[in-house]
Amino acid sequence: MLITAIDRQTKNRLRSSVYLDGTFAFGVSDEVLLRAALHVGKELTQAEAEALTVADAEETAKQKAIRLIGIRPRTEKEITTYLLRRGYDEPTAAAVVGKLTALRLIDDLEFARMFCRDKLKLKPSGSQLLRRQLAQKGVPRQILEMVLLDLSPPSVESDTANDAAGRYWSKISRNGIPADLPAAKKKTLDHLMRRGFSFETSRNAISHILRDDDE
Repeated sequence: MLITAIDRQTKNRLRSSVYLDGTFAFGVSDEVLLRAALHVGKELTQAEAEALTVADAEETAKQKAIRLIGIRPRTEKEITTYLLRRGYDEPTAAAVVGKLTALRLIDDLEFARMFCRDKLKLKPSGSQLLRRQLAQKGVPRQILEMVLLDLSPPSVESDTANDAAGRYWSKISRNGIPADLPAAKKKTLDHLMRRGFSFETSRNAISHILRDDDE
């Protein structure tokens, strides 16, 4: 098959339409056009033409993924899900994720570290909450457990829970003494567990602030 024309597309000036033997065959991005050195008069086999359409799909998918990552970092799973929803098939999505991972534009380990640091800086959070949130974003269990152990080990989480308990206690008490102690303890326990702290850690944090009040 002979390339008989390559015309710039009017709706997207970064893409061109390729004609084989006088008939439109496929569209390609400038990246693929240059990489394949396409020009009028070049012969293409059927297999080569099909490979070019695959390469073009991967390139357009990659550019869309890069724009998405530009808004905020994403996990492998988030990018895969995004591309599948945009109509790309699984091999194309996998190829794009592989390329972006190789370029370090996708890095689940660094994503998990950044996510945890930001969450812990903004609001005291327990490892249970962070674990759920990271899992929802598709971070592999091995990675999220390693990051949580590094950034929120039991000793650090205990201090974080104590701080969260103290802040909440001050909101529901007057001069550190609530009008209804059992109710205040229950509210504080519920608050801490909503923030992702375990029952044991939450209970210990409440005991900690009560000891401080007694001193």
